[in-house]
Amino acid sequence: PALAKVLEIYLKEMTGEGLEIAYKDPDNFLKSVRNLFGDYGGRFFELATISEIRDIAGIIRQKNNLKEILKEMGIY
Repeated sequence: PALAKVLEIYLKEMTGEGLEIAYKDPDNFLKSVRNLFGDYGGRFFELATISEIRDIAGIIRQKNNLKEILKEMGIY
């Protein structure tokens, strides 16, 4: 939760949006996360976001790319 709050504040400062940017503009989200936490941290947050989406939406397919999942769901 603490890292998510740090990320939320950083995203608002850098993009003008909070965590919702992950669904609206996954490229900008991932770029911002990598700028804050580095490549490893960026990938970690991408996988955490994918896991959260899978849990909420009940997606079973094993895609490991945020954009692919959002496109499949018709969100992006």
